[in-house]
Amino acid sequence: MNDSWRSSDGAAWTQANVSCAWSPRSDHRALVYNNQIWILGGIVGGSASDAWYSSDGVSWTLANPAAAFGARSYHSALVHNGFMWVIGGSDWNGAEMNDAWRSSDGVSWTLASASCGFSMRILASSAVADGKMWILGGSSNWTLKSDVWSSPDGSSWTQATPAAPWPPRDFHESLEFKGKIWVLGGWDGKDLNDVWCSP
Repeated sequence: MNDSWRSSDGAAWTQANVSCAWSPRSDHRALVYNNQIWILGGIVGGSASDAWYSSDGVSWTLANPAAAFGARSYHSALVHNGFMWVIGGSDWNGAEMNDAWRSSDGVSWTLASASCGFSMRILASSAVADGKMWILGGSSNWTLKSDVWSSPDGSSWTQATPAAPWPPRDFHESLEFKGKIWVLGGWDGKDLNDVWCSP
């Protein structure tokens, strides 16, 4: 799909655009940067490497049809220290990645690390907390993970734990809320609806 919807309360929803300028896709990532919504990569037949932005969710502008981070899906995307970040994921051929890229405009992308400390992986969750970017769990070579890593700059990564108390998983979500990192749902061979938080 390539539609967009908006809500002020989570209950009532209005369709902003039935067919946005970017191609229908799945497994892309979205974030808010410089007061604009960004769509990065995803699966469009094969994995895509495009970057799009919008100030209203209705009209969309193509920033780069082939960003330097390359075709990828199942990746993480964050905003940290004034940059957009794309971390890990895989290309359409199934090659997993553990690199980190940053951009201040969505057009030019700089490689911060060709090989972060964590193993190559897909479907990890990510969050920004305590002045750092965090990568949590995911799948590495078909093995589910529960390790947690952090970085202040995208180049140097430190393992916080090799095995968090929550079961190894992918397809989950993470975020920072009230000073804690939260892990929500996902898949560990079955769909999950548990919620975990850091102390």
